Amino acid sequence: MFSLSHNIRIGEIGIVKQFMKGVYRKCPPTPKYSTTWDADTVLNLFSSWDDNDSLSTKQLSLKLVGLLALVTGQRTQTLSCITVNNIVWGESVQISIDSVLKTSRPNRPNPILTLKKYLPNPKLCVVSTLTAYVNRTNSYRGDSLLLFLGIQKPYKPVGAQTIAIIRDGPDFGDFVSGAVPEGIKWADYKGKLRREKGEAERLRLPPWLKTGEIPMGKKLNRQTQGRL
Repeated sequence: MFSLSHNIRIGEIGIVKQFMKGVYRKCPPTPKYSTTWDADTVLNLFSSWDDNDSLSTKQLSLKLVGLLALVTGQRTQTLSCITVNNIVWGESVQISIDSVLKTSRPNRPNPILTLKKYLPNPKLCVVSTLTAYVNRTNSYRGDSLLLFLGIQKPYKPVGAQTIAIIRDGPDFGDFVSGAVPEGIKWADYKGKLRREKGEAERLRLPPWLKTGEIPMGKKLNRQTQGRL
């Protein structure tokens, strides 16, 4: 057994160094995400929308979260910690974060987010979108300092998980609305369309797949209950 009384750092022992080099070569570091998505898809969608003043609060929230994520490259936790009192307005907007983040380290300050106006396409300008969102939410913000609020009463501040959902885009229920069986959520319909070999659990499918009729027009909200 190695004795610490020798006053030798374990990391300087030859056999330990060789072992760590072997571990590094055996399991080299890899990026968290192996693929990326095309940002033009989102930007083209935002460009097709109306001006910020004409958007619904939900659309404006989606747009702001999307543009902030693309422009700053920050985590949803960082976006959820933005407060209106830490936004410095000017030719460029600077946002400081005074909360403890997952990426926070001793003697390393949190990043300062700098947002610049995008003149070629005002619909993709994060500064104008942020301005419109703050002006829209000021009427019901109250004493809340957190930037992002819920889109329905009582308009409480939202956390990182909610912002992550917004960042991921519209959900299945945003396209097809209507009643679902009690105790069932739209997320429960995000399953497989066939069972794997050996699986005995019944599949829970969207109601219109059971009838073979896709809801259109006035039938969009018509839903049947039950399970296969």
